[in-house]
Amino acid sequence: MRESFWRFAGGPLLLVLGVTLAGCPPPRPASSDSATEPAPHPGKELYPAIEKKDIDPAGKLEVFTTSVLTDGRFLKIRGKLRNPIGAPVDGVRVMFRVYNSTAGGRPLQTVQEEKSIHLDAGATTALRLDIETMYAGNGAFRVDAYAERVGDRDIPPPPGWRE
Repeated sequence: MRESFWRFAGGPLLLVLGVTLAGCPPPRPASSDSATEPAPHPGKELYPAIEKKDIDPAGKLEVFTTSVLTDGRFLKIRGKLRNPIGAPVDGVRVMFRVYNSTAGGRPLQTVQEEKSIHLDAGATTALRLDIETMYAGNGAFRVDAYAERVGDRDIPPPPGWRE
């Protein structure tokens, strides 16, 4: 009789125990004094591997790609552009780069567009890019967006931007 009870009740008990343990947060690592750790350089996060300009971390906008269509020559990218900055943005610089994995990480082609968009703090708008490129189906691509003006101050263009 005991054996049949554990067979009947053992499964649900193990399930409850597993769910309970899965819901527990992982143990915290030993606390470190954050005052002694150097703050990360904001330019390294915004523009990786480039430190030669005085870069404003407030200029980076978030890009979300929702659709990519190509016929081998033309690339139609649809997505959303979000302003994570706590101030309104006027004007956006969009940089599209196509990479080939065997080319050593250098972009095969770069397309730059300036868009006259106004985004309030936290606002989202549609992003449409129609690009003609011979690399449309051959490699990975990246779309980055940078603010031209945040609030009442101009933001310098990102490295590699035509000036």
